[in-house]
Formats: sequence, C-alpha cells, structure tokens
Amino acid sequence: MEATRSYFKEVFGLWSVWFAMSIGDFTSSEIAAYPYLECLQALRKEKSRDAARSRRGKENFEFYELAKLLPLPAAITSQLDKASIIRLTISYLKMRDFANQGDPPWNLRMEGPPPNTSVKGSLSVQKSVTINGELT
Repeated sequence: MEATRSYFKEVFGLWSVWFAMSIGDFTSSEIAAYPYLECLQALRKEKSRDAARSRRGKENFEFYELAKLLPLPAAITSQLDKASIIRLTISYLKMRDFANQGDPPWNLRMEGPPPNTSVKGSLSVQKSVTINGELT
C-alpha cells in the first residue's frame, strides 16, 4: 500500500512538473524538488528574450524601410525614431490625399460676375508639415 502511494505521488509529481513546464509556471518548492527545472526555466527565459529581440529587429527593419519611402533626405530619415516615422508617414499620406483631390470644380451657374482671373497669385489652400510632423 505504501509503495502504491509513493508511486502515485511520484507519478503525480512528474505530471505536475510536466504541466508546469507546459505553461512555464514553476513554484519554488517544485524547483527545489526537481533541480533541473531551474535550468529549464533559465533556458525558456533565454529563448523568450531571443524571440523578443528578433521581433524587435524585424519591427525596426520595417520602420526604417518605411522611413526610406518618405520624401525626405536619407540623412534625416536615418535619424528618426519610430513615433516620428509614423507621424511623418501619416502627414505625408494626408497631404498626398489632399493633393490628389485637385481644385474644387467651379459652379458655372454662379450668379454675379465671374471670378477675378487677373489676380497674380491664385487662391489655394496651403498645407505644410510642422517640425513635429503634424499636418497644418
């Protein structure tokens, strides 16, 4: 009877260790009971750090590829942080959308005299990007 209890205790202990390994959660008593768990936990943490580092590297690559597409000199785009790249990209897309809309059509049935075309400067809406990357 005692042998059966000890067998089930060992099997249950191994099962709980396997379960803890599958979810990555070890208690200090489990680590003390099974010393190799500390090594496994350290390996899992290292693997997680490496995966996060790889993700960040891929993300940074995509951000700097996006920055190279902006209509700015390379000396400027290479110095931008992620938030600036996003702000400038959004502003650029807004300006491009605004420019693609073109001038509003003139209503030919307007009452009154036609618009004064002898004015040297044409009336237009001007958009610019501030130093923060905001579209004004």
